[in-house]
Amino acid sequence: MTRLNEITELLNQISEEQQQQVHSALVAMTTRPDAKPLTERQGRVYDYLSAHVALYGIAPTIREMCEALGISSTNGVKDHLLALERKGWIRRRAGSARGLEVL
Repeated sequence: MTRLNEITELLNQISEEQQQQVHSALVAMTTRPDAKPLTERQGRVYDYLSAHVALYGIAPTIREMCEALGISSTNGVKDHLLALERKGWIRRRAGSARGLEVL
């Protein structure tokens, strides 16, 4: 499933107000001149993370990201999150299951 299809599927399940919040998060994502560019897979992880935070107000768990993105290993998601943090797209709080902040 493409990133656009994943996002569209999520948007179809939410209210118009929540759709606006997701849109704002995605626009912010594309206007980050201070952050390093992402790979395609990192972009999918970031898009999902941004949409989840905009919809539910909290970050998804590692396991939820695995399931939603079709990544079989939790270590795979952790590697992508580490790359997103290093590139300046997210901030992680140690010791918190949902300790991810979209920048």
